[in-house]
Amino acid sequence: IYGDCRQKEPLIINSNDLLPEGKYSTPEGLFEYVSEKAQDFMRFPISQTKDEILNRLFNVNLQMFTALGPALISSLALLEKTKEGSKKGSQIVLFTDGKGNHGFGPTEEIKETKGIEESKEAKESKKFYEEFGEMAKGKDFVFSVFSCGDNCA
Repeated sequence: IYGDCRQKEPLIINSNDLLPEGKYSTPEGLFEYVSEKAQDFMRFPISQTKDEILNRLFNVNLQMFTALGPALISSLALLEKTKEGSKKGSQIVLFTDGKGNHGFGPTEEIKETKGIEESKEAKESKKFYEEFGEMAKGKDFVFSVFSCGDNCA
């Protein structure tokens, strides 16, 4: 998590911590953890850190895992702890290189099915995104997700 990009090191959440037996295996657990750290990572408004954010965005190293659910929960926790988070219409823009395949809310499990029983994982993922959408809507936050597909190096 880079936040406003003024820190020397990002807040790193180990991928093993997102597994079912991990420290942050639930949206609530991760939200609490990131909320505690938010003050260190969201000290300056975007108007002051735009160049750092763009530099970080264009120099990001792609990894094997895409944890969309944890990214959304973390961004919500960060936004809520900022003064901007109290403003109606505050926005989070999430950039991804593929489908969610790690942590809660994997989108690889959600597939269109006709007459086929959905898997338990697919039902849980759909429920996660529906609940997240309602939570964001209730706070008047706007979330945008941009995906460049599997090969956007």
